Amino acid sequence: MKGPFQREGDVSDGCVRSSEALDWALGLLPDAMRPDYERHLRECAICGAEVESYRALVEGMRLALPDRPCRDLVDRVREGVAVLRCQEERGRRRVVWASAVAAVLLAVAGIGGLMPHLRRGVKEGVETEGTVRRRAWQEAARWLCSVQQPDGGWYRPGEGAGEYREALTGLAILAALELKSEPGLDASGRRAAEWLANRVDEEGKIGSLHFPGQPYNQGIGGLALLRWCERHPDSPFREAALRAARRIAAVQTESGGWGYEDQPEEPNVSVTVWQLQALHQALALGGEEWMERALWKGLRWLRSTRNREGRYGYRRADDFPVGSDALTAMSLYCEMEVDAESLARSETRLSLDRVQEGLAASDREPSYYAAYFAIRSLRKAGHREFEKTLGHLESRLLARQETVGRERGSWPASDVYARVGGRVYATAMAAMAVYTP
Repeated sequence: MKGPFQREGDVSDGCVRSSEALDWALGLLPDAMRPDYERHLRECAICGAEVESYRALVEGMRLALPDRPCRDLVDRVREGVAVLRCQEERGRRRVVWASAVAAVLLAVAGIGGLMPHLRRGVKEGVETEGTVRRRAWQEAARWLCSVQQPDGGWYRPGEGAGEYREALTGLAILAALELKSEPGLDASGRRAAEWLANRVDEEGKIGSLHFPGQPYNQGIGGLALLRWCERHPDSPFREAALRAARRIAAVQTESGGWGYEDQPEEPNVSVTVWQLQALHQALALGGEEWMERALWKGLRWLRSTRNREGRYGYRRADDFPVGSDALTAMSLYCEMEVDAESLARSETRLSLDRVQEGLAASDREPSYYAAYFAIRSLRKAGHREFEKTLGHLESRLLARQETVGRERGSWPASDVYARVGGRVYATAMAAMAVYTP
């Protein structure tokens, strides 16, 4: 079953409409199609970058061939591009298309004198490939810094559910740690980590509120503090971070999972995956041996929720109150993160296939939450057959980023979890999903 960016015969590593980019750059796209494609370019990062690459090359062509109409070459260029698409390798998308088009022009049109003029265009094409994601990360970092509160917390008053401020701050810290090279983020991250550490009480509980969703504050906030301390070994927040981890281990259910505060004996995977990641990080930071026992006990419970098809249930196998795609993606990523040997397990491969199938089969945009875990799972697996799915999903996320106005750089609060997390949640999760070191 084909996804929304796929059609029969399409073997490109991006949007199916990228085939129109060359005609657009050459000014040959029919007038009737131009308004629709212009709207598409405002939404599609893949096509926008490809158009820029082709425009740079077209300018090189015009410099080398001022008296020769571009239309004379376009059919030969298209033939060459069609061949190149069939031979495409992952990681050679817009950058290599620019160089490849130059090579096609030299090979099939015999334009020996064109290369000096094309070098500038190819260089600009390379810059375009590198700047698409870089610009997205920079804009996300700028927006996150702009909405941080004076006290260091990372939330927006009046947006989302106020009781989850510790979890939101934790997500933003995790994003700051990944986008670490962006200006201002390290200082903002430290202020946020200090705010969060001050929210850890003597028993290790994060936040003062008693409400069902507190385990999200505990797991996400604890993971963020622990990861911050790992990145900053001299951090004064180490003891607070380990105290939070000890509480996670202490409130683990007898069965091994974690649940909502008002139903502690009813564990679910949505809460459990964050607690397990936090414990795993605590052990890397020097946590006690008994935390490791809690970690493996929790992992056994998590694996018990997977059915024979590789899908994870909410509380047990085959328990899918709102579908299995997000549950499977988050559980699978957690399992691979905690246990490196899980990559060799046949059950893991089944679950990876289910994640990919879920993305390809859905006509709906996945939640940022589901997209983050799905991308991380498929990337971690590293199998080539997942690369096209990754390319489609990442380009869809990039296209959703705000590019104008005061919310520029953020992602819209448009999914089911946004009523709780707002734009801080959306932007942190989406930025981490599309970030590649």
